[in-house]
Amino acid sequence: TLVGTDVDRAAGDAIMAAFPDAHDRIGKTSLMELAGELSRASLVIGNDTGPVFLAARLGAPTLMLMSRHTDPAMSAPTG
Repeated sequence: TLVGTDVDRAAGDAIMAAFPDAHDRIGKTSLMELAGELSRASLVIGNDTGPVFLAARLGAPTLMLMSRHTDPAMSAPTG
């Protein structure tokens, strides 16, 4: 399942082209719906943004992609 806001549409379209069986929920979830999606996820992959931190806090396994300028000891999600 892909989540995000309307500004994520171009990246989401590229991902959907590569993974056509994925569920497109970009721009279609409230914060509560997003929390529900994340809490049921078997894995959450994302960049250094709020949804990844929320997923970790909700107990979902997470993989957060960071740049070399980010210190994982300071910025890694906890949960």
